[in-house]
Amino acid sequence: MLMEHLRTIAEEQGRSRLEWTTDQENTQAQTFYDALGAHVHDGKVFYRTAIPSP
Repeated sequence: MLMEHLRTIAEEQGRSRLEWTTDQENTQAQTFYDALGAHVHDGKVFYRTAIPSP
């Protein structure tokens, strides 16, 4: 229901897509997203940088 609601919001705002990530090992999430009709997009590289705690 959450993903459907997010899609509705995106459509109402004229967005062309939703994007999200999951860990490679999280096969349950990947199965869920596949069932929604989402596809893995190979055209992006995900970066992260850590912010040290004070």
